[in-house]
Amino acid sequence: MMKFADHPDAKVRDLMNEIMPELDRWIERERARDRTSEESFE
Repeated sequence: MMKFADHPDAKVRDLMNEIMPELDRWIERERARDRTSEESFE
C-alpha cells in the first residue's frame, strides 16, 4: 500500500491519501476484535 503513496500519478496518490485513514481505522478495529477473540480462548 505504501508504494502507492509514492506513485508518480497524482490521482493515485490522492486516492491513497483519501483511503488510508479509513483503512487504518478498519485495521485497528480488526486487531481489537482479534484480541477480544483470542482472550476468549484463555
